[in-house]
Amino acid sequence: MTRGAFRAALRRAAAAAAAAAPPRAAPPPPPPRALPDLRRRLFRRRADRAWSPSPARSFASDTPSPAPPAEAEEEEDRAATPAPAARPPGDVYHAHLAETVRNVKLLSLASLGATVCGTPLLLELASPDMLPEAKLTVSLVVDGFGGFTTALLQWFVSPYVLRMRVVRGGPGDDEAGGREPGGGGSGNDFPSDPTVEVTKLTLTGREFSQTFPASAMREAETTRPLVTWEAEGKLHYVEMANVPESLYEGLGLERFDAQAQAMKHAEEAKRRGDDDDDDDD
Repeated sequence: MTRGAFRAALRRAAAAAAAAAPPRAAPPPPPPRALPDLRRRLFRRRADRAWSPSPARSFASDTPSPAPPAEAEEEEDRAATPAPAARPPGDVYHAHLAETVRNVKLLSLASLGATVCGTPLLLELASPDMLPEAKLTVSLVVDGFGGFTTALLQWFVSPYVLRMRVVRGGPGDDEAGGREPGGGGSGNDFPSDPTVEVTKLTLTGREFSQTFPASAMREAETTRPLVTWEAEGKLHYVEMANVPESLYEGLGLERFDAQAQAMKHAEEAKRRGDDDDDDDD
């Protein structure tokens, strides 16, 4: 059988098999999508509910009534004015950053000592052939910079008060009339000229005390940072938010409180503005 006859026989057999096979059924149509219909029904239900009249709900009840202009301005003023923070109880002031300031001073002294002792040794090990005059010059420059930074830190934090209390009254007052720590009471029973004791830190981190009459406290005429008031030529700094109420009121520290003065001026300006509006009306 030739190749052409073989191919013809294969085509006839395939045609006969195709004719004898049952017809293939068509695939069933896909089921209808239910999601668009569900969305459509939900949208239609929401639209009907929104536009249907309801006796229990009206447009007027949903809309808040506008507040009068005066009440709205008062609410804005109250929201813009910060509430005064509660002061700690007791009769002795304690600084929150006392230990931090002490540790920073000790760290500065330790670094200065390490610089003074280690610079000549490092120069000797790194550059043994350097002239002694050059080594001395480099050591003096490095040690001088370390001493300058330590002295600058002492100058910066020297007014910082660790503790403050009233120890006794003035010369014309009775000794027992002063306020000792933990004595309680309000600031109204302070003597006429009490003596104030403050505790600070020395250059080496040791504590020392200073006393001065409350009448000597005045505003400091300086641009130095960390200064609250001046007394007998010495500068002092306290954290006003941490001063107990008895000391704050008894010593009259409001005149040194910048935040309290700003709030007082704002209230006065608002009061003058209200008076001007009343006059115009």
